[in-house]
This record gives sequence, C-alpha cells and structure tokens, in this order.
Amino acid sequence: MASLIFGGGANEVGASHKVYVFDDGTVFAIDCGLRPTGFDSDISCLFDGKLNGSQDSKNQLDPSSIEAFPTCQTSPDMDIVPLVDFLLLTHGHFDHVGAVIYLVKKNPRIIIYATAPTREFCKFHWFTTIDLAERKKLEPPYSPADVELALSRMMIIAPSVGVAVNPVKVNDNLSFIPISAGHTLGAVSCFLVYKNEAVGFDTGDISFADTRTVQAAPRLKWNDGLRFMVVDSTRIGETNPPRKKTEAECIETVRNAFAEGKFIRFLTYAIGRSQEAYELAREACPDAPIFIDGAAREISEVFLQNNAMSSDAAKHFVGDKKERFQIINGIKPNIVIAPSAMRFGGCARLYAEEGISRSNHLFISLGYLDPHSPEYSFFESEKGSVFKFGPDAIPRFCDAERLNLTGHCDGNDVLETKDRMKPEMTILNHGDNAKMEKFIAEHPGEGFVKSENGKELKLF
Repeated sequence: MASLIFGGGANEVGASHKVYVFDDGTVFAIDCGLRPTGFDSDISCLFDGKLNGSQDSKNQLDPSSIEAFPTCQTSPDMDIVPLVDFLLLTHGHFDHVGAVIYLVKKNPRIIIYATAPTREFCKFHWFTTIDLAERKKLEPPYSPADVELALSRMMIIAPSVGVAVNPVKVNDNLSFIPISAGHTLGAVSCFLVYKNEAVGFDTGDISFADTRTVQAAPRLKWNDGLRFMVVDSTRIGETNPPRKKTEAECIETVRNAFAEGKFIRFLTYAIGRSQEAYELAREACPDAPIFIDGAAREISEVFLQNNAMSSDAAKHFVGDKKERFQIINGIKPNIVIAPSAMRFGGCARLYAEEGISRSNHLFISLGYLDPHSPEYSFFESEKGSVFKFGPDAIPRFCDAERLNLTGHCDGNDVLETKDRMKPEMTILNHGDNAKMEKFIAEHPGEGFVKSENGKELKLF
C-alpha cells in the first residue's frame, strides 16, 4: 500500500512538494520549492494609455482595481509527515528547490537525489539567496554551512531516455528510474518501483518538444499498465503552438527589428530561457553584437559544461559594470539577454530604465509572466504608458513582444501520455485549480483525480 500527500504544488503552480508514504515505512519526497507571496517592487505602472492627449486622457490606474497577490506562506507545508527519508529533485527551478535547505534542517540525515546540472542550479539559488539578503542588510534565512550540508547529502543520478536501465535503489523495497523530462537541463521524470513492481510514473515538469538546449522527453509506453500516474498540469487547459513555429516567429522578430536599427533586450529566466534566447538571437543575427548578462552568465556555464548551448557563448558574457554601461549607452544596435525574474530584477533593471522610453528599443519576454508581476504590467501595456521606477516616472515608447516558449506539456499531451502509460488513476498536479476541475469534468469516468494541498490520496 502507498499514499501521496502534497505539502505544496498540488492545485497551484509553486512550492512543489509531494510525499509518497509506503506501507513499509519508507517516506520518499519529490521536490521542495518556494512560492511567491507577492512582488515587493518599487516598479509599477502609473498610467496605462496614450500620452498624446491632456492629463485627463491618461488612464490613471486605480489601486483598488488591481487584484492583490494572495497572502500565503512562502514555503510548502513540511510537517505533513514527521520525517522524510529520501528526496528526489526533478529539476533546478526555484519553485521546486527553493525550500530544500529548510527540509534538510528538519531532516539532517535525508538523502537527496539530483542530476549534476540540478545540483549546480541548487547551489546557485541557495548561495544567491544568502547574498541578496546580505546586500539588503537583512538576516539571511540560512547560513553557508546549511547550504554545504544540503549539498553534502546529494547523490548524483543520470537520467535515461528509456526504461531498460538499472533503477536507482533507494532501499530494499523502493527504487526509481529517472527519465529525461525535457523541461530544462537536468530535468527528470521517474518511474517508482516498489517491491519489484513498477507502480507509478511521476512526470515532474515535462515537455515533449525539443528546444534549442534540451531534447524532448521520450514518449515511453508501459503496456502492463501502472497503478497511478502523477502528471504536470501547468497548461492543462491550453494547446501549445508548435514550438518551431514560435521559434521562427522569434527569429523573424529579432532579425527584422535589428535590421531596423533597434536595440533588443530579452528579459527572461536565468535557467533555460536565457540560453534559448542566445541561440535564437545568434541564428537571427549571426553578425550582431550579442551580450549575456547577469545571472545568465553563471547559469550558462553549466549549460556549456553539458554541451547544451553553442560553445562560443562565453565570449558574449558581459565582463563588468563598465562594459554594461558601454553597451547601454552604445551608438550601434546590440542584443542583450538579461534575466529579470518577472520583476526587472538584477541588471535587467538598468536596461529597462534606460531603454523603455526609447522608440529604438525592443523588449522581448520568452516565458510565463505572473499577472501580478511588474513585467506583466509592462508587456501588456500600450505605448505611452508611464512606469514608476523608484522615484522616477518613465514613459514607455519602446516596442514589446511576448513569445511563450513553454517548457510544459499541454492538455492533449496529458491525454496522450495517459494512453501510453495506462494508469489506473491519473493525478493532476502543478496546475490551476479551476482548470484542472474543468479538464476532469470534460473527461468523466477516465480516472482523472485532482490533487489538493494537504489532502492524502490512496494510491494502491
């Protein structure tokens, strides 16, 4: 017998933490991330509208009309079970690994399984969290020694593209088979094998489309059927456009804009999207000056070590602040990739402050933007809107494009994966509550179950 309980990331996207409890007493968790509680930023949209009329023609935003970000705990509930023996990290995004340090402090003898790239991304996140707190003159949430302890508990695993491999043995009764998930570098799904029976498949965040940096997840079959499958439901109510079509649109947009003499700024995620942005920009404008800045430099080093991006990328790293200001104030058009965490974070803020009021600038977002984030307001605004950056009010005259290079499967993929795996029960998780309910209602009697934080599910 086994059950599954979520401490976070069930009927939400964020704070992923699920725990499998087996009847022999084994407790096996997957991921332990953080959720955003809001975007604490001094950047906001003051006016949304054209600036070609009188003051009265500006649409001043009424703060009461903006939906507040829900108040919630940053961390998942790590008290859903008293003790966690083992933890698998499916990939290195912050919403999946950001709370691991706290879990290790509660369970100092825990064994953590992760791929080599995921370990490097964890190390980056955890030490960066300490650095950011110290820069803000705040008490860090944990110490470097806490980070080193967590890293010392890690066992490196290698993902496979098939099931004809030796499982990773957890104990005498439980093992798992890590499978490449296609979500980002180092991401894995896993088959769970209990008492010599393959009982379940947990997709983690999964994508069945090749990207410029990672291969798609393999479309495996399990003819004997499984007891259960836990599936990524981030885009359960969506249909993903063909990825190559979106990539071609991005390449054409960049190529045309650069030919028109525009300065191009990619504001995106440090892990995965920044590296894709470089590859797309490189193809669009092979002779253009392209620069990789901020956290994308350190993360790109991991991609380079794994041969997951073009070998010349390091030549395009911005060296220091002096070079950054030369790029910003340059006369000739250039292309910059700057991670921004949906809030114009890090050095991306400098590029935004200097660029959004210039009609010869194009800003591009390649991924999901939280509706409560500063960048969502920016990319959804019209030219002529006014943005507050600290004490400064800056009008937007630049161009802005959103292109969603998603790293998640869609609803059709969920149905197709269910047909291949033949699970008795398919558990939807990591998705919007209403969208998962709607999907289940559209497929009655097909064995779909919605997960909920704190609610125990009997698996077999």
